[in-house]
Order: sequence, then C-alpha cells, then structure tokens
Amino acid sequence: MIAMMSGYGCIKMEDEYIRRHHRHEIRDNQCSSSLVKHIKAPVHLVWSLVRSFDQPQKYKPFVSRCIVQGDLEIGSVREVNVKSGLPATTSTERLELLDDEEHIFGMRIVGGDHRLKNYSSIVTVHPEIIDGRPGTLVIESFVVDVPDGNTKDETCYFVEALIKCNLKSLADVSERLAIQDRTEPIDRISASFLSILKFPRNILRIFPESAFPQPAPAVLSSLTGVYWLLKLFRLIEVGEVEVVKMCRFVVWIFLCFAATALFLTRLVLAGDVTCSGIVPMRHRNDVISIKDFGGVGDGKTLNTKAFRAAIYRIEHLRRRGGTLLYIPPGVYLTESFNLTSHMTLYLSKDAVIRATQDTGSWPLIAPLPSYGRGRELPGGRYMSFIHADGVHDVIITGENGTIDGQGEVWWNMWRQRTLQFTRPNLIELINSRNIIISNVIFRDSPFWNIHPVYCRNVVVQFVTILAPHDSPNTDGIDPDSSSNVCIEDSYISTGDDLVAVKSGWDEYGIAYGRPSSGITIRRITGSSPFAGIAVGSETSGGVQNVFAEHINLYNMGVGIHLKTNIGRGGVIRNITVSNVYMEKARTGIKIAGDVGDHPDDNFNPNALPVVKGVVIRDVWGLDVLQPGSIIGLKNSPFTGICLSKINLHGKIKPGTAPWKCSDVSGAAVGVSPWPCSELTSPGQTGSCSSFI
Repeated sequence: MIAMMSGYGCIKMEDEYIRRHHRHEIRDNQCSSSLVKHIKAPVHLVWSLVRSFDQPQKYKPFVSRCIVQGDLEIGSVREVNVKSGLPATTSTERLELLDDEEHIFGMRIVGGDHRLKNYSSIVTVHPEIIDGRPGTLVIESFVVDVPDGNTKDETCYFVEALIKCNLKSLADVSERLAIQDRTEPIDRISASFLSILKFPRNILRIFPESAFPQPAPAVLSSLTGVYWLLKLFRLIEVGEVEVVKMCRFVVWIFLCFAATALFLTRLVLAGDVTCSGIVPMRHRNDVISIKDFGGVGDGKTLNTKAFRAAIYRIEHLRRRGGTLLYIPPGVYLTESFNLTSHMTLYLSKDAVIRATQDTGSWPLIAPLPSYGRGRELPGGRYMSFIHADGVHDVIITGENGTIDGQGEVWWNMWRQRTLQFTRPNLIELINSRNIIISNVIFRDSPFWNIHPVYCRNVVVQFVTILAPHDSPNTDGIDPDSSSNVCIEDSYISTGDDLVAVKSGWDEYGIAYGRPSSGITIRRITGSSPFAGIAVGSETSGGVQNVFAEHINLYNMGVGIHLKTNIGRGGVIRNITVSNVYMEKARTGIKIAGDVGDHPDDNFNPNALPVVKGVVIRDVWGLDVLQPGSIIGLKNSPFTGICLSKINLHGKIKPGTAPWKCSDVSGAAVGVSPWPCSELTSPGQTGSCSSFI
C-alpha cells in the first residue's frame, strides 16, 4: 500500500504503522518514543541503507567503524565505534529482526561503553508519494532505561536528538542516491551536460552542492570530456564516421573511463569535509601518569599537588616531541591548574578530573584587556579550572573521559548574588596557538565551558558538553578574538549559547582591536534555552569570515542569533550559516542591535556596530514560534542580509507578524513564511545575487 494522503489522513496512516509494528514492553524505569521522517527517495534505496546492519556508517554520522561477528543473520552481533563527541566510545548491538518483505529492522544494544542500557529499536520503511514522485516514510521507535540521575524527559530528549540526526542523514544520503539513480534518454543527458558547460552554477541543480568544492575545475574538465564523447557517439550513431565499429568501441572505453573517474572523484569529495587539519595530532613518545606523582582517583583526595608536579616536570624536562600526561580510570579531585607547552592531557575511559567545590581557595587573575573587568563583576576574575596562557602545541584528548566543573556551587552563588568576582571558565586558553581539544566530556562548568581567547589555530572536535538548561551562562564553546578556529562533530546541551563567537566588550574591545576571524563550525548537535549558533554580543574587536553548516538544534531559544549593541563598535561581516535543522524554537533567526549589557558607563554611544554580508540559507524548522527578527540600528542599518531556502514552520500567535524587520536591507528567495518587505528579491540587490 502506498500512502498518498496528506494532513489528517497521513497522520492516521503513521499511527496505524506505529500500532502495528512498533510495540515495546515499557517498564516503569524506561522511556520510549517514536519518530517519523518523510524522504524524497524510493523505498528500495532507503531500505538498502536501513538494512545494512554491517555498515551503519553509510548514513549514521556518529559511527566511525563497524565489525560484524559471524554471518549476517538474526542474532548477529556488531561492534560499533563512535566517532563523535557523544558520551560513548563503543556499542555492542545484536540484530533482532530483518524482514525484507515488510521492510522491518530491529536491533538491541547488549553491551559497550555508554549509558543506554536495555536499549532496543525498531525501524520500518513504507512507500508513499511525495510531490508526485516515489517517496518513503520511515518510522523509528525505541525503548531504553532511564539512567540514575536523569529524568525520563531528559533521557528521551537525548535519544530522540540522536535518532533525528540519523534520520536526517538517512534522508540526505537517500535523496542523493535517488538523484544518481534517475536515468534519462541520451539526448536529454547531452543537453544537461551542455547546460552545465554553458552555466557552471547549474551543476548544483544536478549534483548535491556538498559533493564539490568551489570551484571544481577537475570535475568541469571531466564533464567537458564526457560531453564531447557523447557528441562523438551521436555522430557515430548516424553513420558520419567511416570506421563505425572501431570508433564506437574506442568511444565506449573512454566514456566508461570518464564516467568512472567522475564517479570516484565525486565519491571521494562527498565524504565528511573537515577543517581539523589546521593542527596535526602529535604523537608523544614520553608518557607519564598522574599516579607517578601521587595522584589518587578516589573522588575524595585532593590531587592539586600531583597535577602541578606532573606539569612542572613536563615544562622543565622538555622531552623531545613533548609529553603525554595519562589520567587512568578514577575520579581525581583537584583545584585549578595550568597547562604548559608540548603536552597532551589524556583522559582514559572512566577517568574524571573533578573541580573542588572549595571556592575560597580559588586563585584570582587579572581581567582580560579586551573586557576591562570581569565579565560579571568589576575587578579581577577567578582563574579557569584548567588554564593556559602563552602556550603552544597542547592537546586535551582521550577516550571520552570527563572534566567535571561541579558548577552548581557557583550557580547558586550567582543566583543568591553572593559572588565577589566573575565565575571561572572550565577551560580557558589565552595567547596560545596550535591547540587540539577532542574526545572529552565537559560537564557542569561554573561559567563558559571552552574559551580560547587571543588564540590561533585551535581545533575543538568530538567533544560532549553538558550542563542543565537552567545553569546560568554555561556557554559551550566561545572563540574570542581568535583566528583559525575549527569546531566540529560535537554534542552540546547547556544553559546558554552552544557556540558564540566574541571579540571584546565595548571601549575595551575597541581599544584592544583584535577580531575573531576564520571560524568554522560544522556538524554540531544540541539544545539550549538560548542560541544555537551565535555571534556576540561582545563583538567590539570585530567578527569576520565565520562559516557554520550542518547544524541540528532542538528545544532552542533562538536557532541562529547575531547580536550586538550601541557602544560595541566593531564590524560583523562575511557570516555564512547553512544547512540548519531546528525543532521547537522560540525564534528561528534573530539579528539584533540592542542585545547585551555594558561594562560601565564609559562606553561611547556613538560607537555603532556595522553588520553586513550575512548569508543564511538551507534552513528547515518545525514548531518555531517566531520565524525571524532582524532589527538593525537607525544610524547604522544592517546591510547585505541574504536569506535563501528557509522554511520555518510553527504556530504563530494570532495578530503577530512572522518576521519583524527594521533598518535592514538585503534579499530573500525561497523563504517561508515570506519575510519582511525590507528584504527584496535578489535581482534588486546586487550584494546578495551571488549568494542566492
């Protein structure tokens, strides 16, 4: 049966499939849910990916490797390695159900390094018609134990976020395959290639944009060759070449070679793009353990002396190639400590570096010059839990061990207004370069989690950052007056912005004059009552050349937020955000010139920020209450705001306009609901025509 209904009828069909195939026995300590995805690809393509028990990495973005034990049959077991920054490294999974006629797939997790106990899932695949073409309805349901210390809602939300990422990736891969799978007569193919050669931008209409870097001369060259081979083949077909058989054979050889080369090139280029190569991972021959210096991982013994002694040894012995400080399994309580150059801090599986809650012994340091004072209070500030100033060649990594800030004591001081100075960050690196932070879990930071400031060449990859949604100012990753920063493949769920690019605060940031530039943010998933991808509001040094793509956001305050204020000064320009999926957000897109407080009364109200050259495209949102708001400044309007292919759906309050705009110019195309009149069609605004 093929579903051709919409609205209520489609929902009724989904409910029937769930009732028929997605039955789970749910105990009191378990949570369960079902998720639905409509994919513009035929069933046979989607099912070929879903049923690949031995190759889940074909569409699951968090899987790096899979090994199946025994033959591929019911009861087979696979060992999966997790490549992203999720709180897991391995998962052992058993195939429970594989029905190729009904298109039903079931599996159960039976072991591994994670918190998903007694997890089982069922995936069913059903044919439907979407926009007059064969499509597929995919339903995935699960049941899982609620871990100690978590609620049912928290557990269900976390698992649903992962499944939504998998289903979105399944749709992307299936729809790319569907485009490749469509065949056309030879005349139409020739015409398509001719169109590509005359108008190179049309490549994007035939092949996925992500498949090719821009520009793609090698691919264009291959297309040119194939086109002329096709032309020659047509001459042969009509008998215009004397030695028809020989030429036909030669042409087919070259045609096959060119097509194969094009396919392989595209296959290679379609893999995960990464910016992490800006800092190579270093191997350290010299390895020491925190236990060599008296470290005790009982969760009670204070290990401050052990950490400081180990790092003192690394700094002063200066082994060639640097030294790795190994943290074995256990809970290591410690006060704050400083890192040094040429070192790797390596947290093993089940290793926890935990901050002491004795706030009275926390050291104070000077305020950052681009802020002029502590971010929360005048004067100095508490040093970050793990701190570094003027270092290079530093790596913080491991097997998804945890750095725990035990931030609740600090949050309560903030709530009770008993703080004397600004709270400490979990990790702060100042005036440093060539930094890698990967494969670590960061939990319960007192303030911002990861704060590289005045740094260059920084990679943050495969990390998990967790804090309660009511924890104040627990930003995930805040690159600040820094350049060449790569943030990829991470999961962030905190009480404030997931990623916020900054560059100093009012007159202090203007005087310091160091912008943030060359920031890449890619494949981030998360949730927050504030922003997903943010710029600001501290932008006085300027922010430029920020590129964010493939972002998945759930239960958000604002999906994409560019924020600044009078007195900030600074130029925000060349900001590109694309391929964003958001669900349950108060506001989808917000660009505002009235956000953020001031360090003191000495800011210059005539120091107006400049916002120009902002491209936001390929955004899809569900249950978004306010699609957009772009409010510029009367004496400094926002210019070159370019919106393209944006669909933000939800229940808008009666009498409320979906978009709010003022003091802004730019263009919009393919935006639903349609934005404000200030954003014209792209043909009328040259600054946007090249982007959309």
